[in-house]
Amino acid sequence: MENKNKKCFSTEHKEIDAISFCLECNIYMCNKCENLHSKLFNNHHSYKLDKDFNEIFTGLCKYKNHKNEYEFFCKTHNELCCAVCISKIKKEGKGQHTDCDVCLIEDIKNEKKNKFNENIKKLENLSNKIDELINQLKIIFEKINKDKEKIKLKIQNIFTKIRNTINDREDELLYEVDKKYGDTYFNENIIKDCEKLPNKIKISLENGKKMNEKWNEENKLNLLINDCISIENNINEINLINVNITKCQNLSEIKINFYPEEENEIQKFLETIKNFGTIRNLYYFNGSNILNNNDEKLLIEWLPLKPKKINLLLNSNKDGDTIKIFSEKIKDKSPTLVIIMSKDGYKFGGYTTQQWKKGANTDNNAFVFSLDKKMKYKILNPKNATYLDSWWGFGPYENAIVIYDKCTTNNSGNYIGNGTYDIKESYVLNGGKQYFTVKSFEVYHMEF
Repeated sequence: MENKNKKCFSTEHKEIDAISFCLECNIYMCNKCENLHSKLFNNHHSYKLDKDFNEIFTGLCKYKNHKNEYEFFCKTHNELCCAVCISKIKKEGKGQHTDCDVCLIEDIKNEKKNKFNENIKKLENLSNKIDELINQLKIIFEKINKDKEKIKLKIQNIFTKIRNTINDREDELLYEVDKKYGDTYFNENIIKDCEKLPNKIKISLENGKKMNEKWNEENKLNLLINDCISIENNINEINLINVNITKCQNLSEIKINFYPEEENEIQKFLETIKNFGTIRNLYYFNGSNILNNNDEKLLIEWLPLKPKKINLLLNSNKDGDTIKIFSEKIKDKSPTLVIIMSKDGYKFGGYTTQQWKKGANTDNNAFVFSLDKKMKYKILNPKNATYLDSWWGFGPYENAIVIYDKCTTNNSGNYIGNGTYDIKESYVLNGGKQYFTVKSFEVYHMEF
């Protein structure tokens, strides 16, 4: 029976929420009724209607429409049941326990009594631990929430930088447009200056017509010379405008444009922004900049055993891409897994159970893989599983993967081969291309 919104059984208090239930009287009681009831029937079993409990025991079968007292016990399901529950007729809620191991309640009494004392001890032990377990749970959830907020803040900071960078670039380009047009053509202020000329010329002409009558006036000679200079300047300005107009007519053939202008190029950039960033669970390869969740699951399936721990030994983006760094990071470590991403976006690599020693290394359990093809390729020539010297890779002679020094800038040295491993398609690890540049690579140490 659900305790939610149960009301007091008393007609006087029927609008008041019940706080307890009496098993013997089969009634719900409010606070006032419970006080009176406990004085009258102190040997009755009353249950508090605590919000944390959804059901209370009434002695009646809980199945809908049965309304019978519990008389039997189902050993199969470890629950009480009534006569309707064990009915041979399986219809309309009847016969749920027909085919079960059922006995009378009296028959299970001693067994349950003995187990009861045992369970009380277990419950006492658990009760002592529950506070500690709850505190541990709170600490775990606090850490989870901190990690969540940390990731959200990281995303916000990154996208703030992206937005600021885009806005700054927009301002730069807009300024560059103004400057480019200003340098190539003429400033629109020239037009404003030109619009003033007609009036200036008109005044100069009027003054010029009167000048012939005043040349003999000594006291006005400086004024006359000034008017002459003004007329000469007006002539020069008009000639300059004419030259500028001619230049503008010639420059109008020059086109200034913004690139990229192709819609597919713009769309490609928008897709990059749209798909920028990934939220994923870090199962084992914590710190990887190459793997997604599906990649991780594949690699775990391909390993001979499920690892207890995977340690990142080298990330080329942070540690560097030289042979020296590779040799130092993997020294005395085994087994190891190498994951490579080419600048074309292909993801591949290899696994070896043996340490990387100078020269060719033997390993019967080595393999290489393509995450794009979702394929694992077993070793064919165990004596040449890996190689380390002036270059490193999987398969030293009929090579599968060859990585040279400074591989993230080496455009011609790194290459894919066939032979040492069971690869049927040529250069399949790198999408059919033999040579490649490494975008990044990671090396992990397995603990089984």
